Amino acid sequence: YMGRIRWFSMRVPPTNPVLSIIHKCEKYIAVDKPCDVRIDGDHPHTVEKMLMAMFPDIPRPKLIHQLDYATSGLMCLGLTKKATSEAGALFEQRKTSKLYLALVQGTMPDGIYRFDWAIADDPTHEFKMTIATPNIPGRAALTHAGVLSWGLFNEQPVTKVLLRPSSGRRHQLRLHLKEAGYPIVGDATYSDDETSFRMMLHAWCLFLPLSSPLRFVTPDPFSQLMTNERHSISSSLSSVFGEEWKELAERTCHPRA
Repeated sequence: YMGRIRWFSMRVPPTNPVLSIIHKCEKYIAVDKPCDVRIDGDHPHTVEKMLMAMFPDIPRPKLIHQLDYATSGLMCLGLTKKATSEAGALFEQRKTSKLYLALVQGTMPDGIYRFDWAIADDPTHEFKMTIATPNIPGRAALTHAGVLSWGLFNEQPVTKVLLRPSSGRRHQLRLHLKEAGYPIVGDATYSDDETSFRMMLHAWCLFLPLSSPLRFVTPDPFSQLMTNERHSISSSLSSVFGEEWKELAERTCHPRA
């Protein structure tokens, strides 16, 4: 399993991660997960351990959805079995709305993109996924992407994109962007970038259409990373992401001086 060992040794987990609380009520708690922090398990710092240290009197939070180890951003956990079941059903039925932010390598032309490559397990690697082929059948996957801005990171051209997955395949966003020719900055698994301090993928927003709907938004962690940033002037974001999300993206990711 040398490939897997090599992937895990690329980046040292944070020694003192900070977990920001986005929302807390009697049913749910939403957090902004740091990158390179696990959700649970026998590790020095996990989302579960940090929550229990912060709120020792609440029930043990229950997992509703997944977020990759290297990905930062929004995670919603349930505090009761009923609440967890209700929110979990929304994910299973694909009724939630999830938006991600990413910095990708290269200068992506302005516009809206639709990626629908099916995704399969990589038969040559225990951890990785791959784009499906006739000989390696996979499962359907759909991602919409919209360009937000362009700039430089570590003196290399990068593009900030808004992402909306309509399916939840493992590593879907990372694979779709790689296949499109714009791998995510810092993705040591699906790109040749082994030097960036983190993978630049962030779970930015989540909407849960419960009986009392919940919408969570986190800060943009990439807002200060680019130099020579130029913002997209495209008005087509609303055609895929909706006018409300478009305005929120512009307000959060394109702060005005």
